[in-house]
Amino acid sequence: MKLTYYGVRGSIASPGNHTAKYGGNTSCVAIQADDDLFVCDAGTGIRKLGKDLLNQGTKHMVLLLSHAHADHIEGIRFFPQAYNPHFTIDVFCQHQQECSDAIKKLQEAPLFPSSAKLNAKFHYHELKDGESALVGETRITAARLEHPGSVLAYRITRNKHTIVYATDNEDSARNKERLVDVARGADVLICDAQYTPEEFKNRIGWGHSTYEQCATVANNAGVGQLHLFHHDPERSDEALEAIVGSAQHLFANTNAAREGLEVHLGRDTEVRRREAVNV
Repeated sequence: MKLTYYGVRGSIASPGNHTAKYGGNTSCVAIQADDDLFVCDAGTGIRKLGKDLLNQGTKHMVLLLSHAHADHIEGIRFFPQAYNPHFTIDVFCQHQQECSDAIKKLQEAPLFPSSAKLNAKFHYHELKDGESALVGETRITAARLEHPGSVLAYRITRNKHTIVYATDNEDSARNKERLVDVARGADVLICDAQYTPEEFKNRIGWGHSTYEQCATVANNAGVGQLHLFHHDPERSDEALEAIVGSAQHLFANTNAAREGLEVHLGRDTEVRRREAVNV
């Protein structure tokens, strides 16, 4: 499997000099498993993914929506494949009608000036807490975590390798146990770490976690790598690197998710960085 980050920022896109290194696009993570493409969330980062796919002949993808908040679906209207009637998008989410309605509303006046329709073949599939689906040789398991309106984490397993995508999750004693269970033994845990511990004290109930909370889960679950994700839009590259340094004292193999970062899971896990292209 190959994991590629296209959007790593939380809440709202934040382009600018202060986020140029790690990226300012909202959540979008692509996972290529042989011929199958899985995309976790459709934030503004999905626009760049669509451009990358144009010359690859890809005709199908699986979109795993954590939830239907705007920063996780807003990029779909700038995803060129969504307008291609020969392209198929299988959407997995917790509430089929809610996700379908939210995506449709993005195209309606007064939110969008174009009359273009999303002509791709959208097929919606509900996954509830603890349920699994098999797509080709890849097993997807959903776990409900804590966020206003609820959210799903996804455990994606293929050929004995596992990536866990757990964004927009607020830490609590019970919820930590649930995340440890879903992340147990994963090669990579992508974990919401929007706040510092000091910030979290004033943001309880907002639905996000800290690097300390993510590191605790990573240790307890025995994961291979921890990738801090859903970075606060106000967080500068320098401040983010300081957070990574602090997190590495708690869980050594910690990195910050970065646009353009690729992780290859194979016989030996290789991490490669390529330059992110700002568009």
